[in-house]
Amino acid sequence: MVDITQVPANDAGIANQTQRKHLAKGRIMAGKFAATCLILATCSSACAVDRPLEKKPNIVLLFVDDLGWYDLGYRNPKFETPNIDRLAAESLEFKKAYVASPTCSPSRATLLTGKHPARLRMVRHIPNDEK
Repeated sequence: MVDITQVPANDAGIANQTQRKHLAKGRIMAGKFAATCLILATCSSACAVDRPLEKKPNIVLLFVDDLGWYDLGYRNPKFETPNIDRLAAESLEFKKAYVASPTCSPSRATLLTGKHPARLRMVRHIPNDEK
């Protein structure tokens, strides 16, 4: 129930009782909104203090055409790849993987969409014909 006695009769030129009720409801809603914002701000700041910041992992996916298993310096001393060697030393390596297609275009499309190359109707590479 809205108490219209809190709204003066001549508040901003409001003449009738219905307009006074709407103004009183608006003031009550504004007060409730301000109280809700204050509670949320207090709770969110309290929660942020209690929980330490979680560090998200950096994920680097090297998707390279025609790269052999021993074509990197940290696997074969014949090659010099100092940046990749340092990256491998500081990170986690997944040594077993599955590629849906041995050719470039379908395997990349599979990686981006999560669908099998046959479902994408892309079982061969996309030719680079410059005509």
